[in-house]
Amino acid sequence: MSETTAPESSIGVLVVEDEVVAARAHAKYIDRIDGYHVAGVAKNATQAMAALTGQIYGLDSSGIHLVLLDMNLPDGHGLQVCRAIRGQRVDVDIIAVTAARDMQIVQEALSYGVAQYIIKPFTFPVFRSKLEAYSSFRNRLGGDSND
Repeated sequence: MSETTAPESSIGVLVVEDEVVAARAHAKYIDRIDGYHVAGVAKNATQAMAALTGQIYGLDSSGIHLVLLDMNLPDGHGLQVCRAIRGQRVDVDIIAVTAARDMQIVQEALSYGVAQYIIKPFTFPVFRSKLEAYSSFRNRLGGDSND
């Protein structure tokens, strides 16, 4: 589990991705977009939930506003993480990132309030457009969902 610090006004993103190369790429993409910063990186579902529930020493879970969630993790499916996030009433938004094109999974993810769905592989312009759409959505709702 790793983290960085950034201005309070930017959206803190928890990257949940078990593939090291993909996690680094996602973090670099996030750092290239104004208004976003990497709040932490988790390699599996267990680390993700620990980060989101304040169980990681030195990581302020209140600084996580958005979870960039891989659906295929070594210790569970992303849908299980979505279920746990909603079940524990963790106030974050979720963008699912996956190679899965299964419509049933997409529909179930949306039922858990997943804000966006990105299909791997993707380019930086696609990633940026999804985060910009998320920013617009968030601004229309009145800003920070964590107040």
